[in-house]
Amino acid sequence: MARKDTPPHDSFAKDLLKRVLKRGGQVESQLELLTPPLYVDIYYAPNPTKRSPPPLLELLWRMGDRPTLFEIFSDTPQLDDCLDIVEKGLRWHRVNRPANVGDRVDYLRARAWIISPGHPKLAIKAMEATSAPGWPRGFYLAPALADLMLVDVAQLPLEPQTLILRLLGQGETRRRAAEELYALPSNQVVFAIAEIVNKWWTVMTKSAEPQTHIFEPEMLEIAGKIVEKMKIDAIAIGEKRGKKQGKKQGKKEGKASAELHAAATVLGLRLGRELSAPERQRLGEHLASTDVDEVLRQIMSQPEDGLLGWLR
Repeated sequence: MARKDTPPHDSFAKDLLKRVLKRGGQVESQLELLTPPLYVDIYYAPNPTKRSPPPLLELLWRMGDRPTLFEIFSDTPQLDDCLDIVEKGLRWHRVNRPANVGDRVDYLRARAWIISPGHPKLAIKAMEATSAPGWPRGFYLAPALADLMLVDVAQLPLEPQTLILRLLGQGETRRRAAEELYALPSNQVVFAIAEIVNKWWTVMTKSAEPQTHIFEPEMLEIAGKIVEKMKIDAIAIGEKRGKKQGKKQGKKEGKASAELHAAATVLGLRLGRELSAPERQRLGEHLASTDVDEVLRQIMSQPEDGLLGWLR
């Protein structure tokens, strides 16, 4: 029996196909497809207000110019892996599309990105993917699969805008990107990247669960160098800005203000944002109880969660 909400043509079509197909096999109508929950590695939605991307983020922000699904593979994906990502993109669209999507000229489907450490030759051929026009070398587009896009990290040009993606590669690709990171002048973005590299190649080395660590001796050595340089650069930046601030005030008052400004600068680099007024006040209390060098060392040695607790 047809459901009450089933259009007459659909009921006719199902009845006809059931009648003829059952002569050759098992037939079932209105089959419910139960699928397990799907999880996306990273979902990103850009802010409505557009602004210029910081250095190193230009390419990533361009990749995320709309609701975006990122799937990052540790090994080169096969065709079925890629098709699974297509399913995730379509599932997102089905759940989130507006009711009048057919009339919305401004509506953009979520774009799914596959980040692969190597070249999935067979999958690219099967999906009829081609080099993506207007994108760097190593970018591929499969227009027949809801505009699925794939990045072969090993093929990316050695440019600052590809550095973050190349850190997601393997072996020499990742090591080269880490060396480039070490050579960059310090800023908030570089600090943020360096802290993650340090976490996974130095802190995680000492973890009680070594299986969570990707052990590469070369990366371990570079990560150690990066975190030491990060500490030195942060203190130098803070002290330089602090001295400028101190010159504008009297000696005694200026010195205290310079130290606070230096420490606040370093701490802001660590947190990736400006300090709030209560946080600056709490930082000033720490400076009043010990010398500025000790406060700077504490700032550089504590994890982010510890710093936030330290400021309360």
